[in-house]
Formats: sequence, structure tokens, C-alpha cells
Amino acid sequence: KREIHNKMRGVSGRLEELGMGVPVDVAERVQLIWTMVTDYCEIFRNTIRGKYDRKLQNYFDAHDITGGAHIRTIFNDLLDEFVEKPVTSEMSDYDIDQAIRMHECATYAN
Repeated sequence: KREIHNKMRGVSGRLEELGMGVPVDVAERVQLIWTMVTDYCEIFRNTIRGKYDRKLQNYFDAHDITGGAHIRTIFNDLLDEFVEKPVTSEMSDYDIDQAIRMHECATYAN
């Protein structure tokens, strides 16, 4: 009898943690899905911006790089070979002059 009561108490506690079941009404289900999509987008945006998000921290170890810092590291690695080289090193003076003229015309046309 004691074992049954302990098991019931444990299951009841777990059910309380899970909350109510899936909504039966169509409007409530749509609202639930909409809320979940909105939460996902919010977490994704915070990840990109590098903001701290308590919900998101459950999925990472303390030493992992997350969000914007991780994206910046990837881009730095990709562009590392171009950092030391001047942008116009492979262009002639004529090419540079043509690019300036072309963009001046585009600027005045707008």
C-alpha cells in the first residue's frame, strides 16, 4: 500500500510538471503552435545577437561558444587569408577608375 502511494505521489508530481494536455479546441492548438514558433524565433534571434538566454543555456556546456560569437569565429576563419592582402592589390588603376566612374553614374541616376 505504501509503495502504491509513493508511486502515485511521484506520478502526480510529474504530471503537474508537464502541465495540461494538448489542447482539444482547434483555436487553442493553433495558439499553442504559434506560441512555440514565436519562442523558437526569439531564441534563434537571441542566439544570433549573442544575447544570454536562460532557455537556450540548457542545451550548451559552460565552455561552448554560442550564437554570434560562434558565427563571427567562422567568418574570421573563412576570411583570414584576405586580411593581410590589400583589397585593390589585384586591380589595375584603370579598373579602379572604371569602378569609380560606374558607381558615380549610378549614384547620380538615383
